[in-house]
Amino acid sequence: MVGFVNEIGAEIRMALEKLAINLDRNDEIPNIELAEYLVEKEDVEGIFEVIQGLKMDRGIANDCIKVIYEIGERKPLLIADYVSVFAKLCKYNKQYEKEVLPFLIKHLETCRPKEVAQHAERIVICIHKDNKEMFVNALVKRKLHLSDAQSKRVDKLLKKLQGDK
Repeated sequence: MVGFVNEIGAEIRMALEKLAINLDRNDEIPNIELAEYLVEKEDVEGIFEVIQGLKMDRGIANDCIKVIYEIGERKPLLIADYVSVFAKLCKYNKQYEKEVLPFLIKHLETCRPKEVAQHAERIVICIHKDNKEMFVNALVKRKLHLSDAQSKRVDKLLKKLQGDK
């Protein structure tokens, strides 16, 4: 088992070595190139490695956020499973809220209709009075394209938010 853990660790380091910070670069080009590669290959394991980088020091985590954002811009479905991770980042870190929340809102606006209610329920943990308006606006726009059951879930969430003034 130890060998297996070491292999995973080595793979994570290999992916993270491609981040700008680890190449001693101050530009975003390496992060964008890594995102493009992961999208082109639909490399879910590589994306998972980048997600794991969010737990590392701030510089690596910031580069990982950029990679994830770029992946989301190109192919949102590849990162849809990690909405909860991003929402927790927003909730517990104000800097990440500024960087990640707009991405989460855009994700709500562009994800598949059948995912809107579920993802909104995950994202709501990082919503407060200062950012509630853009979240509500995104949900209201998407409601038109939801099934009755999904629309009811969104309505329930919106009603809860109205009570949290």
